[in-house]
Amino acid sequence: MSRDLAEELVDEESLEEAQELIESRSHTMKSVMLRLVEPYVKDLTEFIEEVRHELMGGHRLTDEELEELVLKIPMYLYYAASGLELLGMEGDTAQATKKEIYNQLFLETPGTVEARIKTAELGTFTEQFMDAAYGRAYKTLKLQIEIAEQLSTSAKKIMSKRMLDVQQVMAERGFRHVGEKDE
Repeated sequence: MSRDLAEELVDEESLEEAQELIESRSHTMKSVMLRLVEPYVKDLTEFIEEVRHELMGGHRLTDEELEELVLKIPMYLYYAASGLELLGMEGDTAQATKKEIYNQLFLETPGTVEARIKTAELGTFTEQFMDAAYGRAYKTLKLQIEIAEQLSTSAKKIMSKRMLDVQQVMAERGFRHVGEKDE
């Protein structure tokens, strides 16, 4: 399709109207998805927001703050991972429920195959919506877990670097490492 034809078919006002409609309709999906995810990552999210606030303010995390990060994130991840498993099971249940109701409506509806399909699709709108919401919630929680794991790994690397820096300074000043014997 040429650019001129595309511009003729789609004007800026139509795009804005379509975007507003999509945003309006997706608000409910977003709300349900966040309600499903939030119990499993509330503490993790609050903790990461605290760290983000400190870092965005130009604050360099102290060794104690890094230690806290390295200790707390795996604990929060434990609960998030449990939630991920539960969301997966609930999502499977939502999908099975959707199929069960769809098949029941399809079989009970008289008329053509096309009429049966339309009736079954319309009759399972809520179940389709919940199936999609559980799928989105699962993906969102999984992504949050992966990002938190990366943050934890980064904090561990920073701690290791700081320990090496301290050891290097001590060596330069003639201090021995713990456990090192006299020559």
